[in-house]
Amino acid sequence: MGKSGSRTTNTTTLTNASPTIRRSALIECSLSNLSPSDSITRSALTAVTISGLNSIDSRTSSTSASTAAPACSSTPSTTSISRSTCTTCTITHSHLHHCIFADCNLANVSSSKFVQADHCTLENVISLRRCTIRDSIIDEWSWMTRCEVRASRIGGGSALRRSIISDCRVTGSRLKKARLVNCEVEGCVIVNTELKGVVLKNGVWKNGGLVGRVDQSQDVVVVSRDGKDKKTDNAVGAKGIVAEKRTTERELIESSDDGAETEDRERNGRRQIWELQGTEPPPPYTA
Repeated sequence: MGKSGSRTTNTTTLTNASPTIRRSALIECSLSNLSPSDSITRSALTAVTISGLNSIDSRTSSTSASTAAPACSSTPSTTSISRSTCTTCTITHSHLHHCIFADCNLANVSSSKFVQADHCTLENVISLRRCTIRDSIIDEWSWMTRCEVRASRIGGGSALRRSIISDCRVTGSRLKKARLVNCEVEGCVIVNTELKGVVLKNGVWKNGGLVGRVDQSQDVVVVSRDGKDKKTDNAVGAKGIVAEKRTTERELIESSDDGAETEDRERNGRRQIWELQGTEPPPPYTA
């Protein structure tokens, strides 16, 4: 085991080639099927299990084809933990930097930076940036930036930015500056809108109003979670949807903050994953 200024207590290593550990404290941890390419740097791990390729075969083989890890560079083949604190976690093929995790399961998290999470499952996640996550499941190649998520499930390749989500299920959608409480969202685009207690499908919301639909061949679904129809203010008629969507598209492009080089690289990696999986990405903000 390559160690430099590190301390290990009751830590078991089951591997032919041990990971690189520098200036870290490992207490009651288990390391298996790792290699020198796996690294732990300036981190504190307590009761953490870190495993490599051979340790997840049983779980990976049971997942569906839609969530199986594609063979591309965006999927981590190693584990790296840097400047992080993890307690009672299971970590497989994930990259962590400046994170705090407690009672979490992580598998195939391509990039996680400045994230605080507890009692969560993060599996097949493209990117997490500056997020706070509690009692939630994030999976199916979704990504989030500057979000707060509590008691929710985010999946289907969803993309969330600067949003607050509580007690929700979000699938195949894009959210930006949204605030959702007790909602089910599928195949939607929601920008700068606050919603509570509704089921949403195939709609485009901006600034609190319904302005269009994602799939022109399907109706927009807006009902309350108790099954009753929900009235939506500022909803547009079918004839005005296309024109309104074009206006929304221009405004969103002009106000978009996706121009940074790191964001471009992440988008390219996400598109590569979707192409290899044979699946469609979630609807864009400009839909």
